[in-house]
Amino acid sequence: MANNYMQFSELVENLTNEERAWIEKLPDRGDYEDNPDIEEDWEKHFGAALIDYGLDVEGLDDTLDSFPGFDYKIEADGGWWIYVDEGGYLDHLAYVMQGFIRKFRPEFIFKLTWAETCSKLRIGEFSGGCLVVSKDEVVFRNAYSMADEIAEALRTGSFKA
Repeated sequence: MANNYMQFSELVENLTNEERAWIEKLPDRGDYEDNPDIEEDWEKHFGAALIDYGLDVEGLDDTLDSFPGFDYKIEADGGWWIYVDEGGYLDHLAYVMQGFIRKFRPEFIFKLTWAETCSKLRIGEFSGGCLVVSKDEVVFRNAYSMADEIAEALRTGSFKA
């Protein structure tokens, strides 16, 4: 059996103390797992916490149990290291990053590239892509869709290098 992996690693540099405090208080699904008072309705409470935090969670209902869906660490030099080693949720990161940008750095554009690999040489199991986030837009592109677009442009003669 083959294993598939997603990996990425990016850094947001020069955090202010206010930004650092916001990141350190990012709600985590794990904070709600062992609370018997809300166990039956944790999604409602957790979703409300994310909204109160300033994150628009519309569309995340199916994956809230894995939130935040990526790993992160505040580095000693004041950077915010964002990464996954085996897999994660890019949509979670997009929501968090857009909330961060809107609150602290409205002119900032966050860029991340990711790799998708497989433990076996299976056809079509290797890819990657990019995520770009601004205060107003979230753009995902993967290698498959980019290759399809280029192939179609070559086929129709409309390709521009």
